[in-house]
Amino acid sequence: MKLLQAMILGVLALVQAHSTFAFGMERFVEGVHYLRFDKVEKTPNTVVEFFSLGCPHCAHLEPALEKWLAAKPAEVKFARIPATWNPRFEFLARVYLALQASGQDQKLVPPLFDYLHKDQKPLANVDEAVAFVKAQGGDAEGFRKAFDASDRTAELQKSASLFMTYEMRGVPAILVNGQYTVSVSQAGGEAELFEIVTFLLTK
Repeated sequence: MKLLQAMILGVLALVQAHSTFAFGMERFVEGVHYLRFDKVEKTPNTVVEFFSLGCPHCAHLEPALEKWLAAKPAEVKFARIPATWNPRFEFLARVYLALQASGQDQKLVPPLFDYLHKDQKPLANVDEAVAFVKAQGGDAEGFRKAFDASDRTAELQKSASLFMTYEMRGVPAILVNGQYTVSVSQAGGEAELFEIVTFLLTK
């Protein structure tokens, strides 16, 4: 009797283990939860956000993104690629790239999202952008020089090219290891998005 019970328990344990394994394998499905781009070079331990400062969905995602960045493994490198789809997005892309070039993006992007979306204040030209940087205690002169630099034009062109390469139709979206893209809608929510990002970093 004890042997029979042991055999039954053993079979149940195997079934449970198989079910757990199958669930783990099927939880995030290529073509459903994320897309794969085989024709591009793999860049391990990299996460890139395709975004725009003018996008309300990007602004909404920012706190969750900042939380994930604070907890991410040290070896994982993070970057952003700004959208240039229309004149407003292109201007804000140049603002972001100038913040990045002047070393102020990490400090000023979160308050800039709040400025644009929570406070709903305009940022229509470089003078207004400089005034914002100055009001935040940033390097306004360094920002203006970076904004006007010819390098920004080349960076804008590169951003547009990357959006085409990865067939981006909306933001925010995340690129992992240079080969996998996932969006909030594909993932099913913000929490799920970063679960998938963490999963894809292992691929």
